[in-house]
Amino acid sequence: MSVEYFRVNLLEEQTFSGDAVGRALLADGLALFRNVSEERLRAAATHLGKIFMHPDSQSDGLTVIRPSESGGGSEGNARGLSSQSLFPHTDRASLPQPPEVVFFWCEQCASIGGKTTFVDGRLLYEELLSGSAELKEFALAQNSCVFSGGDSMLAGGMYTRLDPERVKLRFRFDDLLYVSKRYASVLPSLEQVIQGLSLSFHLRPGQGYVVQNTRWLHGRTEFQGLRVCSRLLVHVDSNWKSLDSFNIKNTRSDIVIGEEAAASCTELVESL
Repeated sequence: MSVEYFRVNLLEEQTFSGDAVGRALLADGLALFRNVSEERLRAAATHLGKIFMHPDSQSDGLTVIRPSESGGGSEGNARGLSSQSLFPHTDRASLPQPPEVVFFWCEQCASIGGKTTFVDGRLLYEELLSGSAELKEFALAQNSCVFSGGDSMLAGGMYTRLDPERVKLRFRFDDLLYVSKRYASVLPSLEQVIQGLSLSFHLRPGQGYVVQNTRWLHGRTEFQGLRVCSRLLVHVDSNWKSLDSFNIKNTRSDIVIGEEAAASCTELVESL
């Protein structure tokens, strides 16, 4: 499958700022970074909006993501604090207004596995609409699912249409997704399409990404050994409100294609 991906970009300490991150997200919804201090990451996050408090975060909003010795994690989030795979998803899908931006970085990588995975929700939308009648109906349906999060529950669709040209993506594909009987049969095909559009690579210590949580699905593969990452979630303020959705009509002429995108990402994150 020939897949179009974002123009690969890489921000470093000297070029990393809230404005630089915001511009990258508005253009592509995803930016990679390396060797950026937590202080600078937090400054960029607060430039975009307000730190979102996750049930598993510390008092300052930082969530340390590592396998829990107690098998814990808040209700609905235990799999994230394990070594199991996470199917590409958006964070906090069960909330009416999920955080629009995710800052994520690696502090220690696993000995085996633990690749980061991404799927561009705009490309997924196009793929679903050009697929079978059932996939197209599911993508356009506004009340096809119930998203649960342990502490919250929301009925809605995979894509919420805000106006004729803008939609917001929300999705999870685990035991906390409940799908209308009408659409249950489409799930195997949906899973296949998502996997076919998936881009994956290893994050090394000091490397990370900022992702538009209303456009991109993100996840990880199963791993062995200790993998330690950190995350900040952000509710954007009015200056960056357009990050609450994405333009389904927007196309870019300077994107990279298919395997070239994966190779470019791998080259960037492994070029330390």
